[in-house]
Amino acid sequence: MGRGKAFFALPLERKNEIHISKLPNHRGYLGIGEETLDAYAADSKEVFKIGLELPADDPDFINGIIMYGPNTWPRDLPGFRETIYSYYQEMSALSKELFRLFALAIGIDEHFFDDKIDKPMAQLNLIRYPAHEGEPRVGIGAHSDYECLTLLAQDNNGGLEARNAAGDWIAVPPIEGTFVVNIGDMMARWTNDRFASTIHRVYNRSSNERYSMPFFCGCNYHTLVSCLPHCSSSDNPPHYPDTFAGEHLVGRLDATNAHRQNTSGAGV
Repeated sequence: MGRGKAFFALPLERKNEIHISKLPNHRGYLGIGEETLDAYAADSKEVFKIGLELPADDPDFINGIIMYGPNTWPRDLPGFRETIYSYYQEMSALSKELFRLFALAIGIDEHFFDDKIDKPMAQLNLIRYPAHEGEPRVGIGAHSDYECLTLLAQDNNGGLEARNAAGDWIAVPPIEGTFVVNIGDMMARWTNDRFASTIHRVYNRSSNERYSMPFFCGCNYHTLVSCLPHCSSSDNPPHYPDTFAGEHLVGRLDATNAHRQNTSGAGV
């Protein structure tokens, strides 16, 4: 978390040099109130986002495909780029192992997902929730993640809550040396809600700043996501229409990010 704290301590004008609106591939800095994950209130957080590092001559980046291409990094922050991207790579490797475990749990070939995550729209977010006094503040509104899985590292301040099957909100306290694993929309679609999306939110109930680092395990942009045969039957038909992973992600980002609503040509 230390590298994230160093980044967020930079002056706002420095962070805005790499604002997310300056690149077409949804990377960079996003300020407080610029993302709204539920319909009622803007999120009280600031974020730095990176993804799979690809060159500027990558065909998908040239064609404006979101989530592909080079990352953007803050200047004059020694060690930040190397440390953060190394962590991204470690999370990417771990996520591939988890995909194989999910395949086995579903009852399909262990390597079913391999060719669907070899150029993933996976993203690492560094998030800071500002300190505040008084009543608990919504850091992130109730939502499900758009991708397949999320691996979340969080500091000791807590605040994460998940909605259980009964519809009750329960605390998800930090446990040292562990990640929280959330199910995202793409996995829910593939498995017909056998693995249902985790509805969750963040309430900052502390007077301290809160930091977290979610890694969103996405699949390839051009992957067709359709209900797996093992997960439907005549009594339980598919709950969702087929969709391409990238189209689903773009639709969700357009709906929740102010800079994409205010900027034309934000990427497909």
